[in-house]
Amino acid sequence: MDIIKLAQDAKILPSQEYLLQGSIPDSNIDLLLHRLRGLTDNLDGSLQTFHDHEVSLSLKTGAAPPVTLKVRRSLDVPQSPYYIRYLGNFDTSKTRVTSCRPCLECAVSSNVLQFLQHEMGFSHDFDMVVKGSSFRKGVMKILVYKVYKLTQPGNLDSLEPFTKLHLVELSVVAPALQDQVADDIRAFADQLKPLVNLEKASFGSTRP
Repeated sequence: MDIIKLAQDAKILPSQEYLLQGSIPDSNIDLLLHRLRGLTDNLDGSLQTFHDHEVSLSLKTGAAPPVTLKVRRSLDVPQSPYYIRYLGNFDTSKTRVTSCRPCLECAVSSNVLQFLQHEMGFSHDFDMVVKGSSFRKGVMKILVYKVYKLTQPGNLDSLEPFTKLHLVELSVVAPALQDQVADDIRAFADQLKPLVNLEKASFGSTRP
């Protein structure tokens, strides 16, 4: 099952996600948030926070690599819609200054997990909870967040952090062939040094 080809056949053109990632020790997080307040469009100085539950599912299709989907919902705003996201393979070109991959995302109803698992045959891989802050700089989105694992399956109140680090992501989702945004991302990332070094994502990334 090639989701990108199916989308193209249905005349749904996937966007491209341009991405840089990094991490910062928990002890330095306040310095980074202060820097981002000064560099981004959050003019009133307030932090936009998020607290989400994400489920990763996969479907094996013969000898081809499994199809992976991510379903996310807000725990702070329970009435908000669920979101389903498909992320394609990274472009491995060494000439790119950021990671780049096809991206499809849409809002869905709350029964999406039951539909994917019981009707479509997807398997549940893992759950995680992410807590953090988001910033905007034009079309760029900057996320600073911590990832938590569930110590008891299905219990979202029983959490344990994966590491003593916060993850940092700088990304733009744009139509295909808008590669100039990659240079803007790299230029902004350079302004965050030496607090955090943002680099191209690893090919095995399970980024939320």
